[in-house]
Amino acid sequence: MKKRAGLTRAMVLALMCWGAGAACAPDTPHADVVFVGRFVTLDPGHPDADAIGVRDGRIVAVGSREDLASWIGPDTHESELPGVALPGFAEGHGHA
Repeated sequence: MKKRAGLTRAMVLALMCWGAGAACAPDTPHADVVFVGRFVTLDPGHPDADAIGVRDGRIVAVGSREDLASWIGPDTHESELPGVALPGFAEGHGHA
């Protein structure tokens, strides 16, 4: 469950903070995980993305599959996500 929460946080950060096609300069050439699917970024200039790259728990690239091709290496795990990922916050408390 902890691993899933970390991946969810990474996806939320990507959708909130990065526009499609944005990427930081890699100090190592590959992402640990590349999520492929449909992502809504809420960036008016690039409202959708097809892929998100994560390395060391941080978003390193957001854009099209072609944009992220250089981030995929022999040890990169690629994960296809069904549906549409939207930005949001996960609130962990409730009231009875």
